[in-house]
Parts: sequence; C-alpha cells; structure tokens
Amino acid sequence: MAKQLGDFLYVGLWDDEMISYYRGELFPVQSLQERVLMTLACQHVDDVVIGAPYIITHDLIASLKIKKVVVITDTLEDQTLKEHSDIDQFEVPRELGILQEVRIKDPFYDVTVETLSQRL
Repeated sequence: MAKQLGDFLYVGLWDDEMISYYRGELFPVQSLQERVLMTLACQHVDDVVIGAPYIITHDLIASLKIKKVVVITDTLEDQTLKEHSDIDQFEVPRELGILQEVRIKDPFYDVTVETLSQRL
C-alpha cells in the first residue's frame, strides 16, 4: 500500500528500548533484529531505518530526502502508554504537508502487536 504512494520505501523501526518506553515493559514482542529481517523480506520495502526516532524531525526528512510520510492506521492501531499519548510524532510532516494517513479496512490487516500480545 505505502509503496504505491512513492518510488522508494523506507520503513522506520524503533529500537527495543524506545518501544518499551512508549509501549510498556511487555514490548517489543520481537527483537529489533527479527523485525529488521522480516521487514527487509517484504518485497515492497527498499530500505530500513534501524533505530528510527519516535518523533519525525526536519533533520530526518532532509537527510533521507523524504517526500512523503505515510502512516497506516486502523481501528486496532497499536497504542502508546497514556503518559505519552499527547506526543504528536508526526507534527513536522503534518506541518510540511507531506503526511498521508492510510486507513486499511481489509480484515487481513487486523493483526497488530497488541492483538498478538493478547493472544500470547
């Protein structure tokens, strides 16, 4: 889906410590290495930003020459801890007019880290 919106697709992956900080001590479910390998195995992914910042900055956008920031949202979106819910990690791309939110309604995509952790 995101690859169709541009010609080069970076996928930013947070490091394990950042996920634990923003999501809670039970996260991540998989290590950064496992997430990198699975992401790179996706045919539409061109490159991975390992240890991507939680808040997308002007510097990141400029250094990677990002033209569009795509965030996939759905009703089962993974949640951050309440104490971090007021942080807008997409403030800069939103102000620059390069943020595109894509809502997926396909039931195939209803599996999130949250639903997986509940099953475990």
